[in-house]
Amino acid sequence: MIVAGFPGPDALQDAVRRLRAAGVEAETRTPYALPEDDGAPGSTRIPLVALGAGLGLGAAGFAMQCWATMRSYPLLIGGRPDFFWTSYLVYALECGVLGAVAAAFGAFLIANRLPRLWEPGDESEALRDATRDGWLLVVHGPAAPARAVLRPLNPAPFEEIEA
Repeated sequence: MIVAGFPGPDALQDAVRRLRAAGVEAETRTPYALPEDDGAPGSTRIPLVALGAGLGLGAAGFAMQCWATMRSYPLLIGGRPDFFWTSYLVYALECGVLGAVAAAFGAFLIANRLPRLWEPGDESEALRDATRDGWLLVVHGPAAPARAVLRPLNPAPFEEIEA
């Protein structure tokens, strides 16, 4: 892993563009958010996972109520038919929303490889100061192409950390 520091946001964004042109992915650690450029990350599958889980659990909740009131324990209540679908909708909606939220949260954790108790970047002194005054770039991939791109830019802190 390589950690490189730059004097300001413009130099950092220039380094990110050069690394992306060389085919190296990098992440930035800055005191405030930088505007996205043309190399923004692509789409994610988390909404599809949430939709699938919401529809699946909503249908499961609806089916469970149908089975319970029609087959398992039918009751004659005020002349109501056994299949009274309007009363099942509220519970099915609640099951769907709960399933979608839980699936989206779980997919978010998996996509971001969380929870992580330790990362090699924790050993870097420069990364500890990144939220206060640093404009840092972290490269997790292959070090040789990143080193070739970053060395001519003369980054102020330049650390190579063993993973």
